[in-house]
Amino acid sequence: MKALYKIIATVFIVVSSFNSAAVTTAYDTIAEESVKDTFYYRADAGVNYDKPIGYFIKDGVSEYRIVIPENATKNEEYAANIIKNYFQDMTEYRLQIVGDGSETFSTDNKVLSVGKTIYKKNVDLSDVDYDDLSTGGFITKSFGNVFVIDSSSKNGLIYAAYNFLEIFFGLEFLTENYTYVPHVATAVAYETDITDIPYFPFRDYYATMSLYKGVDLGARFRMNSNTYHPDPDVFDGNMYYTYSCDYNGSKFYSASMGHTIIMWLAADAY
Repeated sequence: MKALYKIIATVFIVVSSFNSAAVTTAYDTIAEESVKDTFYYRADAGVNYDKPIGYFIKDGVSEYRIVIPENATKNEEYAANIIKNYFQDMTEYRLQIVGDGSETFSTDNKVLSVGKTIYKKNVDLSDVDYDDLSTGGFITKSFGNVFVIDSSSKNGLIYAAYNFLEIFFGLEFLTENYTYVPHVATAVAYETDITDIPYFPFRDYYATMSLYKGVDLGARFRMNSNTYHPDPDVFDGNMYYTYSCDYNGSKFYSASMGHTIIMWLAADAY
């Protein structure tokens, strides 16, 4: 009897293996022909790993500084502090945030430019259509030693700050209550030309308890349509415009009401 069980188990494993192989092959084919052409996404697309240009930090010491406009907005200050605080958490090195009023533009300067600084204004960004960045898109581009981090939207600038930390230092936001914060002593700076534009203008996650964790959680996951009420000087307004109907079936629009589509219809409105 034991021998029979072994034979049956062996046959089952072999059949399962063939089925798994078939599924994997089919999926890979679909991915190659369809998914990758449509929605394949890499956060570090635009980073040229064949062209290192120096170090953001080497052996625990950094020559970089964060530069923001002399009269920075709250949004620019917020994004700069994201980089500063997580950089320190990962490297134990404290970057300085300085206004651009005392800066002399040069691409030899080791600068992380956040927002509308003299660095952003003096480099060639003619290939960037800022209208395309309005729903949370952003750029991260290197010019010599200078890294220009910018967007036409408040959310986009914050996403850019998080993206910078993720691709160059390995920071990972995994769940609402766990963030992977690696210890980094050395991080290489590579030639970079990132223009990141969301596939979807409205982005949300459906985890009820997570919604109450506030704006920071939503921003880390690039969400923009939660039911939170963000500081309008730091974040863009909620992009949660709800299509609804009144009892008589008349359409109307309302911001931040809940689910993307809510319909209240009288029976005779169908």
